[in-house]
Amino acid sequence: MTRMLSELLGAQEPTFRINVRELERASGDPSADIRLSADIDQQVQTKIRELGLKPHDTTGEELYHALQQRLTDDEHRLRDYLGLDDDAISSTVMAATQRLIKQFNIPKECFALKFSVAKRLLREVPPKKAMKYLGYRSLDSMLKHEPVPQLYTAALLYESTRWHQAFLAQYAQLEPSAFESRPVAIYYSQSERWQELAKEFATRFRHTSVAFMELGAIVILPITETIPALAITSTLLLLADCNDIRCSSSFLKLQQVKPDFGQLVAKVATDKPYTIAQLAGQSLPWRTMQYYYSQRQAVDVPASFEPHIQPEDLQLAQAEKALAHVVPALEFWENTAPLALVKNGQTVSLNMLDVALSVANQLPFVDRVVHYVRDRVWQELLTSYLNPYNLERVLRQLGDEVVEPAPTLAAELETADV
Repeated sequence: MTRMLSELLGAQEPTFRINVRELERASGDPSADIRLSADIDQQVQTKIRELGLKPHDTTGEELYHALQQRLTDDEHRLRDYLGLDDDAISSTVMAATQRLIKQFNIPKECFALKFSVAKRLLREVPPKKAMKYLGYRSLDSMLKHEPVPQLYTAALLYESTRWHQAFLAQYAQLEPSAFESRPVAIYYSQSERWQELAKEFATRFRHTSVAFMELGAIVILPITETIPALAITSTLLLLADCNDIRCSSSFLKLQQVKPDFGQLVAKVATDKPYTIAQLAGQSLPWRTMQYYYSQRQAVDVPASFEPHIQPEDLQLAQAEKALAHVVPALEFWENTAPLALVKNGQTVSLNMLDVALSVANQLPFVDRVVHYVRDRVWQELLTSYLNPYNLERVLRQLGDEVVEPAPTLAAELETADV
């Protein structure tokens, strides 16, 4: 079973097997890897049957094409709900998905840099190249007419590495008072100038949107090309960005008492890994902890996280569930995030975003996307080893201010379900 996970994750052996063995030993040998493998296999077989295929006779390539067809059909269903024709232009589709995100009943609050503070930082280190491209003669005029997240986007594309270093250096002086709680903001400009910027951005970064963690904002760049499954793909990507922002938000809220708070903001802004602890030699990112708590009831959130983090801060949007709520036929995709078929050395992802990206980019079987399922399975595996004893050790590594009493390892092993 460990071999199945190894192949699914594309892990390096024997390193992966050794790491799992250490996690097992540190957790009282709960056989978490075996349980996870068996659960994935069972659910994959169920989904294959729902697609009208035979579990044991279906090849990876057959499953891949069946999933693509299912997602294409669901794209039509979502467009019907949004009131979009199949031939609707991309800009219309993107505008509709932006409205859809606002409609979802999902966690949206975040701890973000005040736009007034961000403007002050831009005044101190003016993005002159971005200002020139956007057609402004004065900094004041640009700051008045352009939303801050869009200015960050233009600067990301046009300003030099030296400018970015100088701008981010200011973050080291930031205090928690420079932040506020507000909903994640999504910006979408369809002007001709931003269409040209979008083309350059897509060529350089291979993305059509960008999320700024410290700003709690997402900027959608206008698309002129026709892209298959655009409604589903853009919705899923926006929800993934929202979750990433909320993970960064809760991390920064927890760090408010740290003397190096500003430096931590800079790390979050540059998307550098912010590992909080080690679990049996494995790095444990904060987002793993967020995922762990988001899957549990609010009463399980450590009381010692308070007053900085409340239970609702740790909740994440469940993209597939949100889509199925508005279009019930899409419930096929619920709980598929960690599912993949591993057969004949090939991994086929059932993760909705992996499938959507494969459809959107019209990828052949050999180039299929497996990124998101691998990330989710790794999160599932790590969190399966967070028993109360290990959790206490992780919380202690976070700092004394977030430690809560936990049972001893002996007591934990006595009650463990192994």
